[in-house]
Amino acid sequence: MGEAHAVHRDLAAAMREGAPVDDPAVQEVVARHHGWVCHFWTPGRDAYIGLGQLYVDDERFTATIDATAPGLAAYLRDAMAVYARARLS
Repeated sequence: MGEAHAVHRDLAAAMREGAPVDDPAVQEVVARHHGWVCHFWTPGRDAYIGLGQLYVDDERFTATIDATAPGLAAYLRDAMAVYARARLS
């Protein structure tokens, strides 16, 4: 879980700085998230977008992610959707 926590920490910093989810630096962090997810399962575009939505829809995921910074789950969801549309099929 170390990489997941590092991703949350780095995204929270970008969010606090006001970086838009399509910022290249944010997308580099999301690429790390995607790589971490791929240790367990390799999601395509729609599945990765759906995973991001699950992070917001399921209060357990939201609570865990937002523990790093309030609003982080929604920020991550939006950044994942940008990543998926640009890089996944």
